[in-house]
Amino acid sequence: MSNCQQTLGCPLLFEKTEKTEQLGEHELRSAIWSDIFSYPGGSHEALHFLFEALENTDTPNYIKEAIKSVFGSATMREEILQDWNLYRGYDHAKRHERQMRKYAPVDLASRCIEDCPSCFKGLLTYNMVEPSFFCHTGHSFFWLAARSEQEELVKHLLLLLSQEDLLRPFSVQNPGEDRYSIFQACTWFKTWFEICLDRLESSPKDALASLGPEQIWQICQYADPGLGNRLLDPIGLDLGKPHPDDAAPGWLSVANRRDPQSMFSWFWERGHQPPEGFLTYVASENCCEAAKWIMDHDEDYHDWCNAALTAAENVDEGSEEMLEVILPSPAEKKHIDQTLAEKIVKKIVHGIYEEVFKLELRGPLLVEKENVAIKKIQTLGKLEVKVDVVSMEIMAKIAGLPRLAMELEDISQRV
Repeated sequence: MSNCQQTLGCPLLFEKTEKTEQLGEHELRSAIWSDIFSYPGGSHEALHFLFEALENTDTPNYIKEAIKSVFGSATMREEILQDWNLYRGYDHAKRHERQMRKYAPVDLASRCIEDCPSCFKGLLTYNMVEPSFFCHTGHSFFWLAARSEQEELVKHLLLLLSQEDLLRPFSVQNPGEDRYSIFQACTWFKTWFEICLDRLESSPKDALASLGPEQIWQICQYADPGLGNRLLDPIGLDLGKPHPDDAAPGWLSVANRRDPQSMFSWFWERGHQPPEGFLTYVASENCCEAAKWIMDHDEDYHDWCNAALTAAENVDEGSEEMLEVILPSPAEKKHIDQTLAEKIVKKIVHGIYEEVFKLELRGPLLVEKENVAIKKIQTLGKLEVKVDVVSMEIMAKIAGLPRLAMELEDISQRV
């Protein structure tokens, strides 16, 4: 307690118990009140000291009762709303959007969200502020906690917010993404989303009706068949169902995961088909596990050819593994002919050729990109398909890729 600013009255007053006992209730409450509002937007030093006093077993009960009386008074809540430029909820903030003091001092509650979550929880505990409040910048406490990556505080707020507030926007600023509801924003993380589902259990269909393809995409980043079944029955949200604004948000989201197989199979078993050109899409993203599942369940030859060419042209690390996944094994080489093989070679060479001159690649990065291209040529070479690559050898030499040129020369002589 001795570390608090000496300009505050309560620390000095509480240390002199005899003097404090001589004060009337009004004078003691006045000292507490004055300390809290001694700094523009509220004094954190005062608030923190008073919360510590409440927890300290050495603090006399009459002082604790005085603090609780001040904290819990309706007058205190009204003064906080006015002095700290807070708003009771989205509707209140929206009505006063034009009058918001955008350059006012940051209020104490907002500062505590970022710097002292325990004090913010204290404000909530004593109903000095409400979980639905908005600050002077037009953002809700929920959004401030989420933006500050205060995970536990976010979950605490979600448990306190009313169902109505969960379905309201978390900001009055910037029409567009900031007008998402708190529930929609909670699709970002599985724990937040599941808390909201529990809170909205009495009216889940109304809540889920607000979810668009972007939120479905977010949910599918972490959904498993168990969550899929929970949303499907009895709520009626099918994560694999095409959306009017996006034919396959679920498929596209799951494709980017390390473990897409279980959700792909869940979609498949419910009768949903992958979107057109899906293998080409996952090839462009280097989603190897997704590609393996697709090739086991889809026999679209045109998509397969495009995917092979896409993987061939991609110069990023990992694209060589993708091409190896897509191309058939030597025992299945009937699927690839000379024409397609030469197209693949051209895509490989053209891809790195453009990268070399566009980015002026030199040194280790050039070696890294050349290694990727060489591995692709070696993968194609295992199929023992005849190819004419003379022009590609020349391009490789012009680009300063002698090892790739040698690999191309070698593949042309294998058959």
